[in-house]
Amino acid sequence: MLALAAHAAATGEPVQRPLEWAFPHQGYAGVADQFMLGDTLMVAPVVAKGADGREVLIPPGTWLADDGRSYAGPATVWIDAPLARLPYLRNTAPPKG
Repeated sequence: MLALAAHAAATGEPVQRPLEWAFPHQGYAGVADQFMLGDTLMVAPVVAKGADGREVLIPPGTWLADDGRSYAGPATVWIDAPLARLPYLRNTAPPKG
């Protein structure tokens, strides 16, 4: 997080980014309940009251979830998310830049 904050201060790029920012023109402009932290971490919080999981849009690439599962994108997957878990996924090959 400190590296992201330093990068944001130096470049003006936001720390928390919409999916469309990281994956432009791929149909993610309307996604309001998932976001990127930098170029590597995608966070997909549960936003429905009482839900124990959620659908997650997986952008292109290979993504490693916080529970150890791996997902290949683009895809839409169901992720279990009990109250004690905030689902996040790490892009194993983030864009260079």
